Amino acid sequence: MGKKKYILVVDVEGTAHGFVYDIGFAVADLQGRIYETFSGVVADVVIGMREEMNTAYYIDKLPQYVNRIAEDKTICKDLNTIRGKVFEVMGRYQINTVAAYNVIYDRGALNRTIAAVTDGFVTSFFPENTVFWDIWGMACESILQRKTYKNAAIENGWITDKGNIKTGAEFAYRYISDNKVFEEEHIGLDDVIIETAIMAAAIATKKKLTRTEIPQPWKLVNKE
Repeated sequence: MGKKKYILVVDVEGTAHGFVYDIGFAVADLQGRIYETFSGVVADVVIGMREEMNTAYYIDKLPQYVNRIAEDKTICKDLNTIRGKVFEVMGRYQINTVAAYNVIYDRGALNRTIAAVTDGFVTSFFPENTVFWDIWGMACESILQRKTYKNAAIENGWITDKGNIKTGAEFAYRYISDNKVFEEEHIGLDDVIIETAIMAAAIATKKKLTRTEIPQPWKLVNKE
């Protein structure tokens, strides 16, 4: 694979109590080029935790998963099998960095779920010594600091009820793609694709980025 740095960009969808039922990931480089993707439905949760699954905010999307499985766009496997695929891909591309938009949530939900389905035998989803990047923080330190983003947010109503400029992936992607009506799918792999683009846009600014988790990064955009 040469000396190119590869990143595993991950997105999960979870239940109200943070159990993962959908995971998507992509192998990407720092310029946002994607080399491999994966989409998986977690059988342990969708099938094995029916009551818990009923708390999922995006449960209305379940028919889409059924269609994707039928079309071989998504697989339905137990989380331990999916974890094995993650390890295999990270090993093959010599990846030691995992990135996600709000990585604290994704990492925590995956750890919680793998611990639950293995009765505590496994408590960490990713390999030991994995480095975690937070794309949300990277975006808030760079592209979302721009006056043009803040103006766009005000003009298009990307403002919270408390008067703060929104900094979610949907709005960051609207800005970098100039698609003001883009709506996030809230399906793992689909969201990974846009988050990879946001990560690349943040890196392309050449700004010094913290990359690791920043508590409440939205405050960086709303500090005035």
